[in-house]
Order: sequence, then C-alpha cells, then structure tokens
Amino acid sequence: MNKVFFAGILALLCCSTLFSVLFCFAFPQYYFKYMWILPIYFIVFFLGEFLLLKGFEKESGAKKMNIFLLIKIIKFFVSIIVLVLYLKLIGENNISFSVVFLVLYCMSLILETI
Repeated sequence: MNKVFFAGILALLCCSTLFSVLFCFAFPQYYFKYMWILPIYFIVFFLGEFLLLKGFEKESGAKKMNIFLLIKIIKFFVSIIVLVLYLKLIGENNISFSVVFLVLYCMSLILETI
C-alpha cells in the first residue's frame, strides 16, 4: 500500500467525522442515523478500486485507462442506485443525506484520481 492510499482513507474518515460532529452538535435536526454507513461505503469502493488497479499495474497505459474509466462508471451507477434506494426506502433527512453523499462522492473521486 502506498502513501496516497492511506492519505485517501484518512481524508475520507476525517471528512466523515467532521460531517458527523457537525450534524450531531451544530445541526441535530439534520442528523440521520445511517450516517456511519457512508464512510464504510466509500472506503470499500476506494479499497476495491486501489486493489483492482494494482492487479493491472503491468498492463499497457491504454488498457489501464480503460479499466480505470470502467471502475468510475460502475461506481457512478452503483452510487446512484444507493442514493435512490435510500431516498425511496428510508427517506430520513433526504436533503442532508444527499448533500453528505455527494460531497463524499466528489471527494472520493478527487482522491482516487490523484
């Protein structure tokens, strides 16, 4: 594992902790009880992408780029499905869940691309 991987995990955990503390103490009316699942979701995707791309380290640049883009597309569609399922099935504090989800999604995209 390299430094970028650990920095990404640390950044996702710090951002998730910040959101949890912020929503719990500053804006308790917007806190949702499934907030703890979001860091796990993004860390699992981050770890999966890292390990999958590690397996294709010896491949050519074009093939590795295709795998990278395929992973991004899969992550995008799975994230949309998770977001819609939460909004339809649970529906607790939809706006705050969506904002936190989208911020963590964008943050993970930036960290994975670096």
